[in-house]
Amino acid sequence: MDLAFGACSSSIFLAANILFVDNGKCKVRQLLKRLRKMVDEVIAYDRRIYEKSPNWRRKL
Repeated sequence: MDLAFGACSSSIFLAANILFVDNGKCKVRQLLKRLRKMVDEVIAYDRRIYEKSPNWRRKL
């Protein structure tokens, strides 16, 4: 879970920086809300994958 989260979080922050540069009117608060939503989606996705594996309780 940590590995997938780390890879996705770095991509998310890179995308956020590009978004912030492209749209000068974008407010920091809106950006943080979008980041939090993306991170929550990644965590939920990882959890679904681990729950499908036979030993998911040991992995979490």
